[in-house]
Amino acid sequence: MRKFRSERSNQDNQKVADWMFENSCLPSLSRRRLLDLARLLKLVEMDGDEILFEQGDEGDAFYVVFEGELVIEVNEERVGLLHESDSFGERALENDETRAATIVSTIPSLLFRLSKVDYASSIAASETAKLQKTILFFQNDVFLLRSLNYARIFQVAR
Repeated sequence: MRKFRSERSNQDNQKVADWMFENSCLPSLSRRRLLDLARLLKLVEMDGDEILFEQGDEGDAFYVVFEGELVIEVNEERVGLLHESDSFGERALENDETRAATIVSTIPSLLFRLSKVDYASSIAASETAKLQKTILFFQNDVFLLRSLNYARIFQVAR
């Protein structure tokens, strides 16, 4: 799993997907979707006390911590820690915002990185499909919600 994307075999990608499934990194995704995702992940190696990105930077990727520890800083104050299997960076991608925090490694760390484009085509698309299924279920199978319009059902489903 410590191999870079270009060096990983299908078996290596399966191990990455299994690790993500077992550690509930992205619990909304099936094993199959995690395997598809594993093929897109890049490995990022960080030294201790290295800045990954700073508050206000453009959001260009989503991350999952494979090994190590990272500090979350907002307005130069430490507000949290990230450890193995923690994920971060989705807010900037989903809301087209700048980074809300600075992320700094405290020890040598390994991260999996998913680009903004790959995130949109994999994770966000999967979430949208699940939301659509929920809306259809509410519209067709929940008697009390049948009289609501699409916009109201959408609010309930989210």
